[in-house]
Amino acid sequence: MHPIAALADVFCRCGVPWAVVGAHAANFYRRDIRTTLDVDVLVSLGTKEMEVVADALVAEGWRIKRAMPEGWLLRVEHPTLGPADVIAAGVEYQDVALARAQDRTFPGVTAKVLAVEDVLIHKLIANRAQDEADVLSILAANPDIDRQYFDHWIEFWEVADRYQRCRAKIRRRREDDQEDQS
Repeated sequence: MHPIAALADVFCRCGVPWAVVGAHAANFYRRDIRTTLDVDVLVSLGTKEMEVVADALVAEGWRIKRAMPEGWLLRVEHPTLGPADVIAAGVEYQDVALARAQDRTFPGVTAKVLAVEDVLIHKLIANRAQDEADVLSILAANPDIDRQYFDHWIEFWEVADRYQRCRAKIRRRREDDQEDQS
């Protein structure tokens, strides 16, 4: 069983809205797929407590490796399915992103995945080397983006400068590629 299918079973039984985020989400939009060892999911708990989700995961064989004291992140691992990060939506934007998530097919399951704009926004906010690589690969794939929505949130999160730097890198790469082909 694919780990996303196993997580989907737990979240559906708990009645928790959720979506795939991180590298697995980015891979739907990247030019080149990147391997990753873990699954990242964003959950909207509403009135549900993270403990309900944690208990349901433990009942299905997942071990809780570390839970943040605030309860917004569970690091879990299954002996055969591997690691996953379960991130509780903590701000309104994350609930908006979850509502915009789209159905995508993984082995054995159809699951919600963040829209391309929200994957980019999350990656720009996280700002790690692999996140920038994801942003660059997604931009190189030239996806259709809801510019009004995207621009609003990159301004809100104050990451427009990071986005512009990535766009400049993509432009330079394209120019270099054109020169190489000449």
